[in-house]
Amino acid sequence: MTYWYLTKGLMPFYVSIWSLTGTQNYRFYGTMFGVVGVLEASSQTYQAYRASNLLPRAGMNALIVGLLVTNCWTTAGIQLFLRKSPALERVVTLMCDALLNVGMMIVVPLIIFIPYIEAFNFEYSIFKNFDVLYDSVPLATMVLENRLIFASSLFDFATKLIPHLSTFLALVTLKMPPDFQRFENLVMFHLYNSTIVNWDAESSVSATAHTRLLSVLVGKTQMAEFPAGLLQPLPASLMSVQFSETNLTKLPDDLYVRWHAMAMISFENGILTEIPYQMFFSPVYTLSLMGNQIETLPTLAMMPP
Repeated sequence: MTYWYLTKGLMPFYVSIWSLTGTQNYRFYGTMFGVVGVLEASSQTYQAYRASNLLPRAGMNALIVGLLVTNCWTTAGIQLFLRKSPALERVVTLMCDALLNVGMMIVVPLIIFIPYIEAFNFEYSIFKNFDVLYDSVPLATMVLENRLIFASSLFDFATKLIPHLSTFLALVTLKMPPDFQRFENLVMFHLYNSTIVNWDAESSVSATAHTRLLSVLVGKTQMAEFPAGLLQPLPASLMSVQFSETNLTKLPDDLYVRWHAMAMISFENGILTEIPYQMFFSPVYTLSLMGNQIETLPTLAMMPP
């Protein structure tokens, strides 16, 4: 999922781009989200029906139904109240959807299963209370509740899997669109948990288009090479460029020429094994290479005293 941090007057808001094949197809967002929503609600309705048959606890059944109803109505409510801010509406909808999915598919099973873990003696591989296995009521309850937690058929497995997948459907490969240069009020650009397929000069961070940009952060992102979109003339306002947990194995030799003086440049927690000595010519206040696989810096010997 890619969020672009923008400003509109004094209030910040977010733009989330979610598509079938990349960010250029974001016009299909509404259709795609609607299809996913129907599948998700259908699968959770089936799980709520199974819970009504298998769970003897009325409180747990009420919680499941409450989460299901909330999940169905929050989307409509958010779209109604935030209809004038489509970008904010998308982000809030996705966040609420993800939180409700976590509650339905993770929190509820944990509430059911944790008491059995606490009642089990792992040292002797037996329940601490022997009556659990010999009393028909707790034994039947345990069997039924575990049937709800674990998949009992392929169809049941699919309905359990759909809500989990819907949480991660937005994590698509990123092909940066040329429209990126239309964001004239961009202040912070954070690219997180993505795979960059293409980020060329036509969709670059631009000195003329992004005159208010202060920070660029690329985190937990895969790329075949250093993005060309960050090798063009950068905005004079830019104060920091940060890479964290990427798969970059080498850095361009001419970054010190391409990038102007900044407060911070960092390439942290990656897999870099060497740094071009030209990097130390960069007119930057803080240069951080923490958490890489650099053992020695022989290139420092090539630097003038």
